Amino acid sequence: MNFHCVLADWIFHPSGRLIFPNAMEAFPMNEAEVTASERPTSKRPPKRSSPAKSSKSQPNPDLKAQVPFPGIESVMHGNGAVAHVMEHVCDGVIGYPITPSTEISEIYEAYRASGGINVWDRRPFFFEPEGEHSAQSGAMGAALTGGKYISNASSSQGILYGLESHFVTAGKKIGGFVLQIAARVVSRNSLNVMAGHDDVYALLPSGYTIFFGSNPQEAADLAAIAYRSSSLSLIPAANAMDGFSTSHMQSEVLLPEPELLKRYLGDPSERIPCPSVAQEILFGARGRYWQLNHFLEHHSLEFDPEAFDNLKDFLKKNENQLDQDSAESLLQESLQWVPLEIQGSWKRQWVHSQRKGSRQRVPALVDPHSPGLTGGVQNQPDFQAGIADHLSHFASEVPRFVVQAMEEYTTLTGREYHRANDVVKTVNTNFPKIMGGLHTMLLVLELKHMEHQMTIGIEHTKRLGELAAAFGIKNFITKKIPMLNSYSYVKKYD
Repeated sequence: MNFHCVLADWIFHPSGRLIFPNAMEAFPMNEAEVTASERPTSKRPPKRSSPAKSSKSQPNPDLKAQVPFPGIESVMHGNGAVAHVMEHVCDGVIGYPITPSTEISEIYEAYRASGGINVWDRRPFFFEPEGEHSAQSGAMGAALTGGKYISNASSSQGILYGLESHFVTAGKKIGGFVLQIAARVVSRNSLNVMAGHDDVYALLPSGYTIFFGSNPQEAADLAAIAYRSSSLSLIPAANAMDGFSTSHMQSEVLLPEPELLKRYLGDPSERIPCPSVAQEILFGARGRYWQLNHFLEHHSLEFDPEAFDNLKDFLKKNENQLDQDSAESLLQESLQWVPLEIQGSWKRQWVHSQRKGSRQRVPALVDPHSPGLTGGVQNQPDFQAGIADHLSHFASEVPRFVVQAMEEYTTLTGREYHRANDVVKTVNTNFPKIMGGLHTMLLVLELKHMEHQMTIGIEHTKRLGELAAAFGIKNFITKKIPMLNSYSYVKKYD
């Protein structure tokens, strides 16, 4: 069972390790006049930037008084804050309306339809299919083509309806995809559209990295962080917030500047060094030396034997310089040994070969120019080995990429979501006890909600203790974490 969950104050990942980094409370604002969000084709008054303020709860003495991107002052609800990030980042959105997340796609499509473009000057697309299952399947297909940040927005039964595709989205290692969630209870004895976490619970075993913001500020910031962590880890992310109480609640917010998003996220079509060994093995380019030698193996009969040997020696001698030959001076020198009739093919191989160990920021798994196979039928041994490799070499890397994304964001904005020295509790669960890890996870999730419903104290211990007993969890203990004004609940195994 592989799932990751990142709230403003905790992370859960498939190894069963539960971490509590520092939480960020609502970012303070001054009393200066604020305006609504500016979009290129709208008639709204312009936003204005202000110097960054330090967090009331988490002051950082090392943070400079002035940061490059302090944010754009505005008053906005959670849906609008998330849509603001999507407008400037996404190359496409495929979504189907369901309360309370409908407005996210509506705001995005209004921006796109009025001529809006993203920060890389590309015109995005929007498509509304016949239902939530098709929406997620379509979004997954768009993300598979690579070079794009893609999103879907959904809630409640919509996520359950498309759950099959959510599992596949995570399993295919689709980077740069973020599912935007306005969390809502799933209907039971009657339909209800108010806030609940049923949909987030249902998504836990799919393998997403799940972020959960508690206000519009966190919803916007975590949306940006979600795109960043997803493109680094190649694990899709979900950015959740409470339906209505956050998605529709107007609040002061510092919106991420378009230039910040451009600099922080990077063009999804650009190439980057593979950030892990496993990614380099699966997605990394083999380099110009390998590419050219591969070409020679298939065309050896077309070469004069002496010229062929000289060319091979030339490539070997300059192996370390080939990838850096942007001026193509080595290319021109190599042509003396290449027959005239295949010089065009040789030049194309040279120009289009990529730097060794690099990959597209959002890799293309469906590419007509480089066809491959993904999603074939596998028998049990291969399927199980694939799951084990995914957990060991991709899912296990998520926490460090999330921390990296959060720290990079803090450097640029001053808004802090993680401090490594504030990790205060770890819960370890192994494979035979993984369900216990899930139950512990659910208890901590539910605690976040219950803190808003009743007084912190014995009532928590009593009710959650009964819930733990129902799950068969013994030795259920509590420990106060003063810095978070919260409790952690730890399951001890006999």
